[in-house]
Amino acid sequence: MQRLQVQRGAWSVPSWSAVSVVAGDHLASRGAECTPIHEAEQESKFLWSGLPLELHRDEAEAYWYNLTSESP
Repeated sequence: MQRLQVQRGAWSVPSWSAVSVVAGDHLASRGAECTPIHEAEQESKFLWSGLPLELHRDEAEAYWYNLTSESP
């Protein structure tokens, strides 16, 4: 996950986005953990492990479209 501090008028608010996904049973078996991996003034990145990822067969076309588009 990535957190950017975004300036909105007089306020600075965090904007969160998913940057990538790392899959594997060995990561999910430990329970949810957050590890900071990059810190800068306006940007921070975190590795979240132990969170389940559930994909649904009936959404396969939507997954494919998002993975092959210019802006997934």
